[in-house]
Order: sequence, then structure tokens, then C-alpha cells
Amino acid sequence: MLILHVLGGLGNQLYQYALYEKLRALGKDVCLDVDDYTVHAREPEKRAFALACFPGVSLRFAKRGERRKYKDDGRDLVSGIRRRLRRIGLLPETGRIVAETEEYQEEIFSLSDGYLDGFWQNEAYFSDILPQLREKLAFPEPEDRINAYYRDKLLSEASVGVHIRRTDYLDASHQSRYAGICTEAYYEAAMQTALSFCSMPSAPAAEKKKNREYSAGRTEGKRETPHIYIFTDDPAYALRRLREGISWLTGAYEEAASELSEIPAGKLPVTVCDWNYGEASFYDMLLMSCCKVMICANSSFSMWGARLCGRKDKLMIRPLYQDIEQRESYRRIRQDWKDWVLIDDAGNNA
Repeated sequence: MLILHVLGGLGNQLYQYALYEKLRALGKDVCLDVDDYTVHAREPEKRAFALACFPGVSLRFAKRGERRKYKDDGRDLVSGIRRRLRRIGLLPETGRIVAETEEYQEEIFSLSDGYLDGFWQNEAYFSDILPQLREKLAFPEPEDRINAYYRDKLLSEASVGVHIRRTDYLDASHQSRYAGICTEAYYEAAMQTALSFCSMPSAPAAEKKKNREYSAGRTEGKRETPHIYIFTDDPAYALRRLREGISWLTGAYEEAASELSEIPAGKLPVTVCDWNYGEASFYDMLLMSCCKVMICANSSFSMWGARLCGRKDKLMIRPLYQDIEQRESYRRIRQDWKDWVLIDDAGNNA
């Protein structure tokens, strides 16, 4: 049996779920360890287990006895006694734990027994089953009018989503690792790329007929006016920056204005999506998945929003590195993320 450790927020859980589905597709006996989200956890996860938000997923969870064969770290008295007996050799050692490394680990697919511990944030682990994953991870129908309205609106226009993640990345425990990646230069270069992409003529009539959600209000060969949608955990910051004038937004507009002749003389329309928070933030990922272009932060949340988009005319943009400590070469990242536009913190395409 293989047990896959689930940890982190929804974006990270989706990476672990994707690997789970890939192992299942290979015929492996695999289940998920969600103990971190229970009261029994030694170090309880701060965020909720959220994969159940997707009605199409089928999950098999590890029983506590199965988990204990590999990871016996309970806080109760009996677990403590077992650990002590193992240390003095009166109980057998726990099974093999395979920890994630920075490099792609193809060898995990040959395992039939073990505990897989890590985030597994590499598309190479599941890129060949992405169509099936999109089917299983279909979003439920929004229960409120505003998300239903914007879902349809985003699908019908040249929507450009921008993710700005701030609150936890500004915390002292995270800042040194995650801050300084999505710079002003990154966002300006990404926005220029997005607007240039939107300046291309819309999809041919035959393609639009096959994909009815993109046909509303579009004319073959017509250039569309982009609409910017900002997704952020700090909407007050985004609104303040908009009032002050965001350099990467105005700079990109000036760069693309000659191509996008339909844009009004003023500025691009911008909407700050500030109505989903707490458990409802799940719907931000739904809206991200409807964008024609998604400019991601160094966040698994927006990367999955972009990845789950089913539009044929989409573009996915992400920062080259996800954290300061990442040591992979850009060539390796380019190889593993071949369907993405990669931009570094200086605004250069990788």
C-alpha cells in the first residue's frame, strides 16, 4: 500500500490529489493521509481540508492503523509507548517514508509500498492525466448570484486574471522565502504578454461553435477589449494601489495601446474580486479558471485556477521560481512546465 500525505491549503492539496489520481491510474493501491486536519494531529493544519468541495472527486482515506505502519506520531499515551518500544527494539521499525526532493522523482511510480511525504508541485507528475483531472475537478454550480454572474462574464470576454498574494507572505516566517518573487517588473512583463495575447484576433468560427461558452458577443477576427480581474487576499491594498496608479498596469497599457485600438481613451476596465473570503475563497479559484489569461502569483492556488481552465484560447503565466530557495535550473522548470509562460523577477521571459 502507498499512503500519500495531504497537507497545506487547497492549492497544495490539489497537487497531492493529482499525484494520487496518477498512482491510481497506474493501478497502485493508494490512499490519503488527512490526519493533519483532525484533532489527533501532532501539529494540526491551520487550513481546512477542502478537496471535498469538488463533487466529482472520489477519495480513499488511510485508516489510523494503516497510517501507523509508516508514521506513528500521535500525541496520545499509547502512541508514545509504541515509539519508546521501537527505540529499544521491542517493536519493528515503521515502514519506508519517501520524502519529496526538489528534483522530479520518477522512481515513486515504481513503488508499491511506502509513505509519500511532500507537496509534489511539479506538473510532470500528472501532466498526462490533466484532461481527466479537469473532469474530476469540475467546480460545483455557484450558490450565489454574484459568482454565477461573474463566471459567465469571465467566460464571455477577454478576461485577464491577476493574483496578488500578500498577507501570509508578509509574515516574518514566510517573507524571506516567498517575498520578492512577484515584483513590479514581473507583473508588468506578465501584463504586457497578456495584452499582446488578447490583441490577437478571436477564435475562428468553427472553434467557437465547438466551444459555445466563448462565442457570446464575439465576431470572427475581432480584437477584444481586455478586462482585468484582480484576485487578492488583501483587497484594501489592491484598491489603494488602483487609486494611486499601478505602474505595471499603466505601463503595460501604454505598451499595448497601439494594438488594442478598441480600448477607450481612458484605462482598461479593472475589477477587484473582493466578495469571496474564508471558506468561500474556493470560488475565487472557480473564477480564475474562467479567465482567458491568468497571471499567477507564486501560489499553488492561482496556478490551479489557471490549470483547471477549459478554454481553448487560454494563456497561463507564472513566476519562474516559486520561492527564493528553489535551486532548479530554468531549463528544467521550462521542461516540466511546458505549457506555461515563465517570467522571472526582473521581468524576463525564461
